[in-house]
Amino acid sequence: MKVIFGYDISRQFFKYKNIHRYRMKKVSDMTESDVGRYCHWFCEENNLNEEFEEFHSKITADRYYCSYLHGYIEPGACYDMQMLAGGFVKETVLPEIQIDRTKLAECCSECRNSL
Repeated sequence: MKVIFGYDISRQFFKYKNIHRYRMKKVSDMTESDVGRYCHWFCEENNLNEEFEEFHSKITADRYYCSYLHGYIEPGACYDMQMLAGGFVKETVLPEIQIDRTKLAECCSECRNSL
């Protein structure tokens, strides 16, 4: 399952704009929390907020935001997680992530994409 986090989108936007360094820092060396902040500043300084929103929309268009994982996932993975939260399937369906079923069930019950 591929999860796209907000910082991934910010890194991809820097790559899309061909920016390798910003404010004396390599984009590849920026921490997860820094890259989002620097991308925001970059967009503010260069009037690129609308372009970033369009870029963000293109990347996340066919994905759902998962509040449990704090990232964007494919609809099939969302369905698997809902089935896991409901106890309909075993945890081996999604072996790549550690799951707390009670917290997952809580997040899925509040989600707008829930069945």
